[in-house]
Amino acid sequence: MHRLAGTSVDRRLYCVLAWLVRVTVTDDDDDDDRLHWAAQEGDLETVKRLIAEGTPINAFDDLGHAPLHYAAAKEHLGVVKYLIAAGADVNAQDESRAGNTVLGHVAQRCSFELAVILISAGADPTRPGSMQLTPLVKASERKRGDGPRVYRLMLGATKRG
Repeated sequence: MHRLAGTSVDRRLYCVLAWLVRVTVTDDDDDDDRLHWAAQEGDLETVKRLIAEGTPINAFDDLGHAPLHYAAAKEHLGVVKYLIAAGADVNAQDESRAGNTVLGHVAQRCSFELAVILISAGADPTRPGSMQLTPLVKASERKRGDGPRVYRLMLGATKRG
């Protein structure tokens, strides 16, 4: 499900929009969607509760993203670390949608600290994603901020691997 604010008004709005574009919304999606939403919002307590209740940690949503993709994209480092420790696949990739791994999803904008967390957990900077671009290629285009350090970190990881 697409991510909107977590109010019932937004849920109704989503349902109307979903109907308009013929997207099927079912109650079966609710637990998975809540985990994706909690990860995106950085709500660690809800993430912990949903995982303890058995919500699949590596489930992809309609956009081809797992909860770890959302936590990483928003730089919720505590949630990222928890998801990884709980068994989230750092190389999760919805290949049916030609999706990106988590590192590929954030390579063009992530902090150095996030890159260290993902690579230390086994994220592969050479795994191609959307348009066959690897995280390493995406990071090579970064010239400011943490970009050059992130690129060097990924390059070093390819030499070790």
